[in-house]
Amino acid sequence: MKRLSFGTLSLGFILLLVLAAVAHNVASTYYLKEGASRAQATLRLTIQSLEGRLRRFEALPVLLADDEIIRSLALDSANPDLRTRANQWLKQQNMAVEASDIYVMTLDGKTVAASNFDRPDSFVGQSFHYRPYFKDAVAGGKGRLFALGTTSGVRGYYFATPVRSNAGTIIGVIALKIGLDEIEAEWRAQEYRILVSDPEGIIFLSTDPAWLYRGLLPLTPERIARTNTSRRYADADVSELPHSSTIEHGIPLIRLSGDDGAAREYLLAKQLMPMADWTVQVLLDAGYVRSQARLATAAL
Repeated sequence: MKRLSFGTLSLGFILLLVLAAVAHNVASTYYLKEGASRAQATLRLTIQSLEGRLRRFEALPVLLADDEIIRSLALDSANPDLRTRANQWLKQQNMAVEASDIYVMTLDGKTVAASNFDRPDSFVGQSFHYRPYFKDAVAGGKGRLFALGTTSGVRGYYFATPVRSNAGTIIGVIALKIGLDEIEAEWRAQEYRILVSDPEGIIFLSTDPAWLYRGLLPLTPERIARTNTSRRYADADVSELPHSSTIEHGIPLIRLSGDDGAAREYLLAKQLMPMADWTVQVLLDAGYVRSQARLATAAL
């Protein structure tokens, strides 16, 4: 009877271990997929919010470039009266649309009027010929770029469009800069970590300051050269962000360190945002998801 009881207990213990392993696997799969679903939903809302903010300002440079004051200034940029009128007009327009800055450049990239003309960090007199948004606009296209301001040191997204004469000739460029800091501040109030990277894989928006200007892709000489040429991040120290990636139950996971230096594992949801050529990533702490799975296993 003792041998029978011991055998029954041993068999029961083995069955319990098997049941626990199966239950933990099922629970892990369920909670990982449930967490991934929530991260995907947050990702969609985040992209919608970013695109909505960009679309709000997208058409404004084209409308501003069609104003007679801007056209006259582009044709006669040395005229002090035109500069004064353009500065005041740009300041009024900037206050009305609630942008960060609006400014006009000649064909060599020199700023001749700006909404911030009366501030210490005024763009007037500065040359932005090296910026990709200026090069695209002066070539007849629509310029777009996220960058750290070389004059102000403030991050922003730039829209630029050519200023044309009545005959259709390109005579200058007008640019509009918007800030995205308030969106980033809103993200920090959520349970998710959110980061946005440029085409070179460098993070420029993040809920974690330690991830800013860090690269998720290898910083090859080609990537560094393109970044330096555009001066996208001015004098900021750009470096790679150490991380590792795995897939569990079909769910992508990433491990990286935050501003406290501790490495954490996150569920990862990411998507390309074609409108700006950004990659948006939403991270959900995997530790919380795994604790839910362990709790469900223990309860069973």
